[in-house]
Amino acid sequence: MNVYESLFTKMGDRKFLFKRFLAISLFRTFTMFGLFKSNPTKKMRKQYDALLEKAMHAQRNGDIKTYSLLTAQSEKLWKEIETLEKNTQGT
Repeated sequence: MNVYESLFTKMGDRKFLFKRFLAISLFRTFTMFGLFKSNPTKKMRKQYDALLEKAMHAQRNGDIKTYSLLTAQSEKLWKEIETLEKNTQGT
């Protein structure tokens, strides 16, 4: 009796373990290449777009003070996004 044969009682166990091994290997490969990595700037870009949209509506309604405040906030957020993207491209 082979050492490995004693580990498996049925042929189905081998198939199950082989499929599990393949799944784990593929998952490790995909994470290594960044397929499942989250994008840290994605949420910030949505906030940036929302701020610009609010600023546009404020400008259309004639509220220039709110427009300028929202535009300043969006510019600050955009600078943060750019620095994050530069840092992630460098690594």
